[in-house]
Amino acid sequence: MHRTKRAAAKGPSRTVIGSNVAVSLALACLLAGMLNYLSFRHYETFDLSATGSFTLSDKTRHLLRSLESPVRISMIFSADSVGYTEVKGLLERYRDEGSGRVRLEVVDRFVERARAEALAAEFRLASEQDVVVVRAGEDHRAIPASEMVQPDTGPPFGDRIGSFHVEDRVTSAIASLVSGRRKKIYFTTGHGEADVSSKEDGGLSQLGDNIGRDNADVASLNLLIQQQVPQDADVLVIVGPRSPFQPQEIELLNGYISRGGNLLIMLDPGNPHGLGPLLERLGVIARDEVAVWPARVAGVPVLVQTVPAETYGDHPIVSRFNKVNLLFHNALSFARAPTTDKGGAKITELALSPASAWGEADGLSETARFDEGRDHRGPLCLAVAVDSGRVGNEKVDLAGARLVAIGCSSIFTNEGLRRSPVASDLARNAIGWMARQEQLIGIAPKQPRRYGYSLSVAQLATLGLLVGCVIPASVLLIGAAAWFHRRS
Repeated sequence: MHRTKRAAAKGPSRTVIGSNVAVSLALACLLAGMLNYLSFRHYETFDLSATGSFTLSDKTRHLLRSLESPVRISMIFSADSVGYTEVKGLLERYRDEGSGRVRLEVVDRFVERARAEALAAEFRLASEQDVVVVRAGEDHRAIPASEMVQPDTGPPFGDRIGSFHVEDRVTSAIASLVSGRRKKIYFTTGHGEADVSSKEDGGLSQLGDNIGRDNADVASLNLLIQQQVPQDADVLVIVGPRSPFQPQEIELLNGYISRGGNLLIMLDPGNPHGLGPLLERLGVIARDEVAVWPARVAGVPVLVQTVPAETYGDHPIVSRFNKVNLLFHNALSFARAPTTDKGGAKITELALSPASAWGEADGLSETARFDEGRDHRGPLCLAVAVDSGRVGNEKVDLAGARLVAIGCSSIFTNEGLRRSPVASDLARNAIGWMARQEQLIGIAPKQPRRYGYSLSVAQLATLGLLVGCVIPASVLLIGAAAWFHRRS
């Protein structure tokens, strides 16, 4: 009887307990594996940076989701390079948003030297160059690090990022590779215009290279010699003419406009160009004046001819410029033509100066001041776009002529782009819009936000006294008090 009760009170055997533990561990591992698999397949990332440095624009996301063929991105960088983390983080967003069609390979040039040299040989790159290569089909685009990351040259000096152009360059490369036929962009010559092939300070070679990366071929055109606008001209660019176009050239330009051509015109004040009737036909008047602005330099009021664009119009060309300072140096302004026969053209003011600026008819001088009835009050229109294919306010495109007029040419030269690289984006965006390749319109660069606090001399002295004397003395006093307390 006692043996039966003792047997009934006995717990589970060690074998049963071990089996339960094994099954529990197996189930826990299975559950962890399932959660890991689900998190790998379905996850969400968040950009917590103050400026959204790792957030792709709507245009980029739409482009990535519309890809029909795979795109491969190879990042060949040194892990110690300035901007490595930022470039890698944003390229990972391309991979994640690409729905499996974007493949990313990150190669450290020093750790994976063999792979880096193989890629450099395949794409004919400098072996010691930080670069991102975008491949689609049999074609590719190489984007050097110097075009994606601009260092901050201001104090305090160090390895800091000033502006971040990765999304603009990579998205433009992808769009150009999948867009098909290369566009043809002609720059006029014969009137003192800047040369698109010149690498001198006053040349346009850097602008031409930037346009070429947008799936376009750049060439020069002398209308007086060739006596025709080529049929393959997608956009005709006129940069800072110093002598007027001849009547026969104006006739060729009018014919180009009549068949739906596209003109990008950059004018400077004081230079005769002979394009007034052509511009007025499209509903625009170029005022022969100098835009001036009462600025303050070191607290002293000074009248300058470098005018910032304070506001931008509602247009794809400048949709990403709202937080970017675009400076116009030695610029003229535009106004709407008084004629009403514009064929239903839609005219958009792209860039407007501050209200305190004005158009000085007599040019900049020490005695310059606003003259009512002679000068024009701000805000001044420094750039304008005309779409003659729009019907009223309806979003109907009849493939008519398009015009973009900019009241300054010096900011697009090699010297001007070194001072303000964002000016290149204005020209590229204008060409992309006129060529009806809105997917190539540039994306404004991201600029890291700097946080700082300025201390006066008295505050610095107080801080030095606190750190150098008060805090150390307090620690010594507390230690001495503790020692005497223990001794007593």
